[in-house]
Amino acid sequence: MLLGGMTALVIEDERMIADILEEMLIDLGCAAVLRAETLDSALAAVDDHKIDVALVDVNLDGVVSYPAAIKLMTRNIPFIFESAVDPALLMPPWNARPAVQKPFDFELVEAALKRALS
Repeated sequence: MLLGGMTALVIEDERMIADILEEMLIDLGCAAVLRAETLDSALAAVDDHKIDVALVDVNLDGVVSYPAAIKLMTRNIPFIFESAVDPALLMPPWNARPAVQKPFDFELVEAALKRALS
């Protein structure tokens, strides 16, 4: 399995979307899925837990999540962005990161994760 035994962090402010992502991550083999709904809780989760991969919503209730992405990058934790807008519209250098657009398709999430992990 792609994420066999890994711990994932879902940074997402909408509970229903977080539920969908958690289910996808478990189907891809994650042993544990942690959640963060705010930028502060995301930053704390990266500090407090061993995370193998993350999915990061670009907009957390009006707050951009780039500081969490920076922290993930500095810790060499692979991640993908997820957004309601076309990921190609993200600001550089973020638009070069693997990303998926809501609503999610399982195969596209899996492909983005493969790209992030490679």
